[in-house]
Amino acid sequence: MNSQIIKGNYNITKLKWEDQTDIDEMAKNSDFDLIICSELVYWEDLFDSLINVLRTLCKAKTKVYFIYKVRMKDIIEKFFEMLGKYFDVVKVVIN
Repeated sequence: MNSQIIKGNYNITKLKWEDQTDIDEMAKNSDFDLIICSELVYWEDLFDSLINVLRTLCKAKTKVYFIYKVRMKDIIEKFFEMLGKYFDVVKVVIN
C-alpha cells in the first residue's frame, strides 16, 4: 500500500466468505471504514453469501467498493439489484 496516500491503520485480510464462523469472528474483531471487493460479481450462486458477508461486516460508516471488468452485464446488474435491497448503491463507470 502507498503509505503517502493511505493514512491511519489498514489491514488486508483473507475471509472465507461462505464460513459464517469466520465472518462472525471478523465482524466481532473489526470496525471497517472501507471494504474493497475485486472481481467478485460473476458467480450468481454466491451472491447471497457475498451480500450476507457485507451485511454482517458493514456499519453505517462503512464504504464498499466493487472493482470489476464488465463481462456479463446482466449478471452484474442482477447482483447490484439484490444488493440494493440492503445498501445504497452508487455506480461509477470508468472507461
